[in-house]
Amino acid sequence: MTISRRSSKQDDAGLLNRRNDQDVSPVNRGNIIVRHSARPFAGEAAPGCARYLRPLTANLARPKENVPPRPLKNVKASQSRHRLFFSSLCTAVIFLILFFERQDRGLHRTHRSIRVDGSISNDAMPSRCRTLSALSPSQLGRMESLNLKSCNLTSIPASIGHASELRHLEVSDNPRLTTLPPELERCSSLSVLFSSSNPGIQSMPPVLGRMASLTRLGWRSGSLETLEAESMPPNLVHLILTANRISEIDDARVFERMRHVRKLMLSHNRIKSLSAVGVGAMKDLELIRLGGNDLESIPEGLWSLPKLAWVTLSGNPRLEVEPSSQRGKAAPVIQPLDLVSVEDQVENKAYLGQGASGTVIARKWNGKDVAIKIIHGVTSDGRAEDELKAYEALGVGGMDHRVVGCVGLLDGTRARSENGGDTHWRGRKGVVMDRLPPGMVDLALPPTIEEVTVDRWWNSKIEHNSLDAGGSSPDEVDSKWNGVARPPFSSTFVLFALRDLVAALLYLHKTIGLIHGDIYGHNIKVNPLTGHLYLLDLGASWATNGSQP
Repeated sequence: MTISRRSSKQDDAGLLNRRNDQDVSPVNRGNIIVRHSARPFAGEAAPGCARYLRPLTANLARPKENVPPRPLKNVKASQSRHRLFFSSLCTAVIFLILFFERQDRGLHRTHRSIRVDGSISNDAMPSRCRTLSALSPSQLGRMESLNLKSCNLTSIPASIGHASELRHLEVSDNPRLTTLPPELERCSSLSVLFSSSNPGIQSMPPVLGRMASLTRLGWRSGSLETLEAESMPPNLVHLILTANRISEIDDARVFERMRHVRKLMLSHNRIKSLSAVGVGAMKDLELIRLGGNDLESIPEGLWSLPKLAWVTLSGNPRLEVEPSSQRGKAAPVIQPLDLVSVEDQVENKAYLGQGASGTVIARKWNGKDVAIKIIHGVTSDGRAEDELKAYEALGVGGMDHRVVGCVGLLDGTRARSENGGDTHWRGRKGVVMDRLPPGMVDLALPPTIEEVTVDRWWNSKIEHNSLDAGGSSPDEVDSKWNGVARPPFSSTFVLFALRDLVAALLYLHKTIGLIHGDIYGHNIKVNPLTGHLYLLDLGASWATNGSQP
């Protein structure tokens, strides 16, 4: 059946009379011609479409009401509202698209992803782990830094060889990684490499021996057992091999490859011996950490190195010599429950600072302001037990000799919970120390991996945690140091500072029998007005019987 209009000039009011869900009755067909055909001709509607056309055409049959025209102002306001609505809608759509695109990249949710080694993983993985497979060779060639830490790698793709401008590479904490690819040699600008906590790598990869650009190498907490001369980068200045399994370094060629090293970290290995000839060839060596090993003797050539200034030997049982007896009152053992929190009394001043060997917080004991250093345990400097022995030998008389004294030793092994408190002390040990006078600040800031061994003296802003809890405000101290650039020290300032430092070292060496091992500006608190100072932090100290210089 098809429907067509008889005459376009006739009144539209008689086209269709709409009834809900009913066909047009014969009586009301009016000027509509109904005819049957096997195939509708062009322009005609199929029979099934009539019911859908009726609601549309019915409106044509109704007479137009005399509705006054809408004011132009209302029309413009309506159009403005419509534009605002659609603009907001578009903004929301764009935001959702960007959000879900970010989600799809794996930054905020767990999904099925591709590792940089090409394997499939259902684990959550940051997008940085797929950098080598996601970027083109030209993009990799412009990359200067790459972080593949904790990416669960089994290997590093050969595409890393395209990163010719790469300067900093981090591949730590990938337990299944077994070696580094030979293509790494093509990263001719690479100067800093961190590959710590990778127990799957048993020996130094040979490719490193061919990388002349590498100057800083961090290989901490690994499984290295030996060092091969052919695998040692030839131009290193900072080498960290702390907490591996190295038992000996008797090959003089290894030290020859390390002849430019200024800072050498070898603590917490199993080293029994070092090549005397090799050690003597390290003319640029300034700092060496040998704590926590099993050394049988110290190479004689070590003491004749022209630039050597920092040495740590604590925790070597065959070398260890107990400190001489303390002349003053012995330090008592203090229980955690005897300490009173000052967090409510001095707002935001309970935390005093943090170093390599521990965190320092403020407390009260017997009505006295004290500072507590909670010992971390194993550090790059030495062991916690060795530091506790040093403070025990120092006793309570250190402050009179410009050394931060030991009020007592903290024993958290018997810490108990009473009314829900002090459970966080359980098993911890530390040192309860005298609090410094108000206004004391760090003489300098510690070096970064860039400075290697040189303290940061100039253009260094004093940070909040460099202030003593009872000291001046940061603004007051900054004004004393002249803010960003500290003024040149006066001759009087230098005289008082040197005098106090010499007094502290004489007391440690001659009276206590300790080598401090870490004399740095950042281990010295100074009065910025007078130059009077105190030496602190015995984390790298070691006992001597006077036979070593």
